[in-house]
Amino acid sequence: MKTILSRTSTTEFRGEALVIGVFESETTASPHLSSIDSVTDGLLAGAMTREGFTGRKGETLLIHAPRGMDVSLLLLTGLGPAGTADRETGRMLGGTAARRLRKSGIKVVAIEIREEGADREGIRAVVEGFVTGGGGIDAYKTAKKSRRDPYRAPYTGLTLLCPGSVTKAMRAGVATGSVVADAMLLTRRLVNTPANLMTPVIMAGEARRACRASGVSCTVLNEKQLRERGFNGLLAVNQGSANPPRMVVMRYRPAEARAASKPPLALVGKGITFDSGGISIKPAKGMGEMKADMAGAAAVIGAMSAIGRLQPSRPVIGITPLCENMPSGSAIRPGDVITSYAGKTIEVVNTDAEGRLILADGLAYAVEQEPEGIVDIATLTGACVTALGHVYAGLAGNDPGWIDTVVSTSRASGEKVWQMPMDSDYDALVESEIADVRNTGKEAPGMITAAKLLEKFVGNTPWVHLDIAGVEWQKESRPWSGPGPTAFGVRLFVDLALRSL
Repeated sequence: MKTILSRTSTTEFRGEALVIGVFESETTASPHLSSIDSVTDGLLAGAMTREGFTGRKGETLLIHAPRGMDVSLLLLTGLGPAGTADRETGRMLGGTAARRLRKSGIKVVAIEIREEGADREGIRAVVEGFVTGGGGIDAYKTAKKSRRDPYRAPYTGLTLLCPGSVTKAMRAGVATGSVVADAMLLTRRLVNTPANLMTPVIMAGEARRACRASGVSCTVLNEKQLRERGFNGLLAVNQGSANPPRMVVMRYRPAEARAASKPPLALVGKGITFDSGGISIKPAKGMGEMKADMAGAAAVIGAMSAIGRLQPSRPVIGITPLCENMPSGSAIRPGDVITSYAGKTIEVVNTDAEGRLILADGLAYAVEQEPEGIVDIATLTGACVTALGHVYAGLAGNDPGWIDTVVSTSRASGEKVWQMPMDSDYDALVESEIADVRNTGKEAPGMITAAKLLEKFVGNTPWVHLDIAGVEWQKESRPWSGPGPTAFGVRLFVDLALRSL
């Protein structure tokens, strides 16, 4: 899709569709809307009054062939209360436009950029919202086999009408937004793919292709190599499955030698391509959703693909242990003890607490890379969903400075996180009588005890854990986005990589 920046005013624009963002309670008397109301001879004011349009967040008003304007469709989209505009407002504007017009047959959409959003991050946000907002998840409906990419809105062009001059920063916003949006669509496609079509081997292949296209190096460790190196947590979880495991290591290095020598940002994603629970099997209801238990790994793959294209001035390493958790005669059992990659022994109390076993190996390997900091991301606990619902990801960590960096970056990216306590008082809950640690806590709180186990494998390296069990999938549509995978983590990881050194 081609995106262009234009200085054409809204009243002079000629095209298929024009989208105007309106703040709550903004009227046609405002300078923003008065010119349009004037050229339409009061049509705008009449339509807003008749339909009760007030600019509430997500509200839309579609006007066909407005008189006095050379456009087929004029769409007003509500932005919520005035004075609250941020990057998320821009994504909502772009996403609402893409979703509302996707069945209209329109191919090129123009969106007015208001003065408060006419900067690099504002432009980036609108592009991200538009590219990702209008897609779906019906990729496997045979009646639609020959159509466009189902994860992408059916448009060929986007025109952004900007006040004043078009700047280099605004063009950079378009470029960054397009790259990040593409990475999010890649992540959504990986997460939405059924487990029979997204085995560990297939997902490793997807990572290779994404890295090859973005200039990121990619190493895939096979089962023999994993065994030789002692990645026993990953091997133990996978041993009940007929599909072999993989470990993907992706490395981005800046071209400039001094930048390339800096400690890397390390991203570790949980990649359980299907989670039955193993011997501690899950209930049948909802088990099909466990194809998405690799959403953390998918986010790391998507982010690395964007990072390679955006070329930040810091090295980044992405690590994704990939396997299935299946019940069989060869599966790990409750009561087994495994020796992890770090050499620590883990008592397996519940085989459905498998994500932390493969993350333990991934984190220990990340520590060996001597990073500036580690962020792991995982659909890890139902306890996180109970605590935070489907709004925030849970966050835990061991270093206040690194936690502050991740939290502040998450605010800017629009991906919400909420910090949980990690006091040493919780340590006893993961102590085992027969091994170094146990893979489930002796009692609640489940998200914190899971993080406490992971903490044992990072030592003094700055580390943050993100539990995305409640935010990796959206079950209900919103005006600006449909149901399905959210690609949570991609924007946050890209923004972490793009921080100034």
